[in-house]
Amino acid sequence: MNNVRRLKDRSLIEDEAAAWVWRLDDEPVSANTLAAYEAWLKEDPRHGRVIEEYRALWGRLDSLQTLCREERIRTVSRGIDEQEGDRAIPSARRYGAIAACLVLTVAVLVFAGRPALLPVTTADTIVASAERVHETLVGEFRTVTLDDGSVIEMNTDTKLTVIYGTTARRIELERGEAHFNVAKDPQWPFVVTANGAAVRAVGTAFNVRSMRDAPTEVLVTEGTVEVTEYGMSTEVPGPSRDSEQVYLTAGQSIRVDQTAPAQIASISPGDLDRELAWRKGMLIFEGEPLANVVEELSRYTDIRFVFIDDAIRQRRVGGYFRTGDVETLLSVLEEGLSIRIERQGNDLILLSDATKEGPGQDRPHGIVE
Repeated sequence: MNNVRRLKDRSLIEDEAAAWVWRLDDEPVSANTLAAYEAWLKEDPRHGRVIEEYRALWGRLDSLQTLCREERIRTVSRGIDEQEGDRAIPSARRYGAIAACLVLTVAVLVFAGRPALLPVTTADTIVASAERVHETLVGEFRTVTLDDGSVIEMNTDTKLTVIYGTTARRIELERGEAHFNVAKDPQWPFVVTANGAAVRAVGTAFNVRSMRDAPTEVLVTEGTVEVTEYGMSTEVPGPSRDSEQVYLTAGQSIRVDQTAPAQIASISPGDLDRELAWRKGMLIFEGEPLANVVEELSRYTDIRFVFIDDAIRQRRVGGYFRTGDVETLLSVLEEGLSIRIERQGNDLILLSDATKEGPGQDRPHGIVE
């Protein structure tokens, strides 16, 4: 049994990470110290994640650290011998005491424990290892791999913020659509908030779509997620707030609407492929009204569509299209649905009924932006 490796718990890793940040901030840093640090990083994938949390904290303390410089040096000299590679680590709570002289005690002491609770607290956000904004332009797609190994696939015109803290991994989806494949960590839940809904997962995969003036849609592709609806508030629900939790498993979806009760629906494999076809750069329609098709296509292009005749909005469209491939769709509309296409410059297209005589009415009845 000598080859059995016992995993360290989170508190020990935090103590070690705190010491390394302290240690590497000294100049100069010896080659032996750097080698020992690299070896420590390779021991456990969690090491890199936690070290970034402490680096972020130390960066916030950096502008004030001269106030505590002498105390800092005394603390490190008691706990670490760089030349001998001593791994005796001073407690992270000791760093909390030092940081108290900088009036940041609360931010540091949050590292003393990490209960798996929702929501992410204000103090937790302060000490987050990363607060990064990711955004895609209209017609752009992007795949983002996070520090913990979770993967986010971002659809067109999407903006989100990643905030990794000690109690949770939190993603704030401001707009758009994204698919999340979450690295499993039962003690570090993954929470996505979007327009009145919070989606919480441990190790699973799911899709969230949050569009302007529309319900937030959650679709689970693997595992189980907890969806919390918290009304009109922009805050994540906490234990003291009235909220409703439901659980979704793979193949289920929910639409969180501020004005109506949320309803869970089952998704067939075919519908699931259609809903997530954007991940392969495709849009699939199976008899949807033209108005819905044009609205969806508009997400992938800056071209605006104007309906001259309202009646054509309900004509049904089917087929496979590449996202942003406006020309192919227009060809289908002209040839298959008797839709007249009239271009106005490079960014405006008028849609009217080709079975009627004349170019249609002068004033547009509806605009899709």
